[in-house]
Amino acid sequence: NELYQEKLREIDLRARDLVCTTFGQQIGAEVDEIGLFVQQINVTHKLCTLWEKWVKKSKITKEQDLAKVIYGMIVFYLRHRSKQNGEYQKDVHPPSEPVKALTCTIYKMLPRYHAADVSLENTSKTSQHHHRRHVLHRKDFIDNFHVYLYRAHDQFVLDYEDMQNAKRSGKDSSGVNDFALPPKLEKIT
Repeated sequence: NELYQEKLREIDLRARDLVCTTFGQQIGAEVDEIGLFVQQINVTHKLCTLWEKWVKKSKITKEQDLAKVIYGMIVFYLRHRSKQNGEYQKDVHPPSEPVKALTCTIYKMLPRYHAADVSLENTSKTSQHHHRRHVLHRKDFIDNFHVYLYRAHDQFVLDYEDMQNAKRSGKDSSGVNDFALPPKLEKIT
């Protein structure tokens, strides 16, 4: 796969200790490394097994369900990497803020569908927009989850570069680098 080879070259060229994002600083791995890992395990159909273990339904519509999958994927990757390095760590607990930020970013990327239980015939276009849900189907997870991770990584790199540029120009005098969470998604009822 061309995308896989391109990301593999990009990650190999990057120094292992070079941090591209705040996420990478806090988790100890960049999002694109996790995406590459997802592509690798998809070859062995491991993603099907993970979906069945973590989700147990045909689709995800809630951000908190997606957060469980992303948290599990991060832990799975960090354990795998520590095992490869000969320092297997069973108890891996990534911090919650970067996991929340990644979840929110990916959730916004998911396709939106009309909520099945809402009648939209006599509602305005604005009102119809509020009855649409972000949905991650099992097939989309298996076929495209790595792409969502790569796109999220690209966004995090841009955010990190903007933060670094702001620090250099003196706009950030606090010296504190908190992880900037994207705006909270509106709750759809």
